[in-house]
Amino acid sequence: MTLSRRRFVSLAGAAFVGGGLALPGCRSGSRGDDAAGPTPGTAGVAPTPGLTPGSTAEPVLVVVQLGGGNDGLNTLVPTGSAAGRYRDARPTLAVAEEELVPLAGTDEYGLHPALAPLAPLWDAGQLAALQAIGLPEQSRSHFVALDTWWSGAPGPSGGGGWLGRWLDATTGAEPDPMRAISLAGGSPALLGSRSAPIVVQAVEGFSLADPGGRGTLVDAFEAMAAPPGSGLLAEAQAAIPVAVESVAELQAAFRSGEPAGRADAPGALFGAVADIVEADLGTQVIVVNLGGFDTHANQPGQHRALLGNLGAGVAGLFERLEGSGHASRTLLVAYSEFGRRVAQNGSLGTDHGNGGLALMAGPGLASGQVVGELDLVNLDRGDVPRTVDARSLYANALDWLGGPTAEVLGGDWDTYGLLT
Repeated sequence: MTLSRRRFVSLAGAAFVGGGLALPGCRSGSRGDDAAGPTPGTAGVAPTPGLTPGSTAEPVLVVVQLGGGNDGLNTLVPTGSAAGRYRDARPTLAVAEEELVPLAGTDEYGLHPALAPLAPLWDAGQLAALQAIGLPEQSRSHFVALDTWWSGAPGPSGGGGWLGRWLDATTGAEPDPMRAISLAGGSPALLGSRSAPIVVQAVEGFSLADPGGRGTLVDAFEAMAAPPGSGLLAEAQAAIPVAVESVAELQAAFRSGEPAGRADAPGALFGAVADIVEADLGTQVIVVNLGGFDTHANQPGQHRALLGNLGAGVAGLFERLEGSGHASRTLLVAYSEFGRRVAQNGSLGTDHGNGGLALMAGPGLASGQVVGELDLVNLDRGDVPRTVDARSLYANALDWLGGPTAEVLGGDWDTYGLLT
């Protein structure tokens, strides 16, 4: 097996880079489905308006993975024809109707009150929801469901991740490690055969490790790249400057605007997203990993906090990007590996279900709308039946990036006219 530059850095990055960084290389064996994860929040004060001088203005896709199985029914809450069955199934878990955030133009749904920061995006036509979304054979198992969602296809996921296939299809002769960055852990959705993402485990202390503070370790690391060897040694040596340069670029990005701060502090992850977009590093895909959505017990308070972080983070991100002139080229999608069961359980929580909820946000949306039918009459073994294929969400995302879409997803999928 040849040792590519990407493979070398994926193996060596953790050894040489401090602050919890693996660079590049996605840890396909790292799942962390039920981890609480970092706490996001507002993205900070906007820097000077206007695109970065010399900006390529390439489209950017931000993918927020809500690990654990988000409860879509308590996120986008039915208020119309399905409201009665929803409240009957959740006598103590249903969100009080008077607390819901109304959505202009529809009387069928209201937002969980913790998502109130997203209401202005809806009013501006910059927020959409895909209701009862899922994939065939996605299972109620975290591992099977995640494999299916990451691959973007039912069955075995030997073909890599849906974003990894896009990266492979669009990368040049020399893959650019900055095109895809995953924050707060890796994402197998980014795994491809020719390219690999940069994985930032934590933004705090993001730097090449140098205990002495004199640059000697970094100097030694770079010195390993010369004189040039041959064969596998040459490939390993060639990867070293890539690692050093990538860390330097991201360090500079994370120092712009509002500092990202601790990985568990409000604003850290979405602030880091804004930093990367505004730095114009050529990054086109940014994955944000948020965990803690496996709410089997004591769901109300836990779910409220999780949604509050999500709502504040997304709203703050677009507020900041609007001020810096980068919002128009940014599309955000947020999804989870499955929804929860319709009926509450005996622990004031919900168990693994089927059809879930996905959100899209950004100025590139055609309008604020909900697509997909929520059927609480004909349940699928007690679950929300799937009415929207997740590949429709992926098709919108890949269309935003400029495709190819059908080639990556293995066919054409209804995009519901969600993008302008």
